[in-house]
Amino acid sequence: MGWLRAWLGMVLLVGSTMAQEEKPKEPSEREKLVAGLTGFACDLYGELRKQEGNLFLSPFAVSTAGGMLTVGTAGKSAAELRQVFRLPERDTLLATWPKLRQRLGKAVGGGMTLRFANAACVEKTEPVTPAYGKMLADVFRVRWYPMDFRNDPAGSVRKINAWAARKTNQEGMDILQPGDIDGAVAKLVLLNASYFKGAWGVAFPRKGTRPRTFHLDGERETKVPTMRRKLEQRIADRGLLTVVPWRIGAARLRWSCWCPRRSMGWRTWRRS
Repeated sequence: MGWLRAWLGMVLLVGSTMAQEEKPKEPSEREKLVAGLTGFACDLYGELRKQEGNLFLSPFAVSTAGGMLTVGTAGKSAAELRQVFRLPERDTLLATWPKLRQRLGKAVGGGMTLRFANAACVEKTEPVTPAYGKMLADVFRVRWYPMDFRNDPAGSVRKINAWAARKTNQEGMDILQPGDIDGAVAKLVLLNASYFKGAWGVAFPRKGTRPRTFHLDGERETKVPTMRRKLEQRIADRGLLTVVPWRIGAARLRWSCWCPRRSMGWRTWRRS
C-alpha cells in the first residue's frame, strides 16, 4: 500500500500545482480600462439603437471626450461621470490612457493610418486652471482654442466644423449645425476626431465590383456597387447570422461583418 499512497500523493501534488497554474491572471489597469470602454460602447449603442435610421459612431471618440471631461471634475460630479462612462479613478485614468493610446498606435502598420486629434474650445472670457490645461495636454494631447461663444456662436460652429474637416479629411461633413451652441450658457466644447485609412489584407479586384441587390429590410431592396471575391475564409456560424472576420492589411486590426441568413431587416434580426 506504500506505493499507492505515494502515487496518490503525487496525483494530489500535481493537481495542486495545476490548480495554481490555472488561476486566472489579474487583468492589468489597461485591460480594465478597455473592458470599461467596451461596456460603455454597449450602453451607448443600447440607447442610440432606439432611434430610426442608420447609425454610425465611434464609441472610443465619445469615451475620449468623456475622459477629458471627467478628469476636470471632482466629488459627486466625478463619481457620476465615471459611472456613466465606466472609467476608473482619475489618477488611474491619467496613468493608463497614454498606454492605451500607445497600444493602439502599435496595432497600425503596413501603410495604415490611424490618427486621433483632441481639442478644447473654451469661451475666451472664462479662465482655465493651469492644472486642468496641463492634464489635458499631457494625457490627451489637447490643443486649446479660445472661442467667442457669447457673441458669435455661429462663427464658433464654423470654426469647429473646419477643425473637424481638417483632422478627418472630410470636407463638407459638419459635426455641428447652426444653433447647436447656445452662446448664453456655452463655456467649453471638447472635441475628438478619429481618422483611419487602411488597405484590405486580401484586396478585392476592381473588375469584381458590380451592382447587386442590397436588402434594406424584409421587404425593400435596392442596387448598390458591391465588391466580390472568392477565397477561403474562416467564419463563425451563429444560427441567424454568419460572422466573417476581415484583416486590415498587415496591421493587428480586424473588423467583423455580420451577415444575416434571411432578409428580415436589421431591427427584426436584432429582436430575434
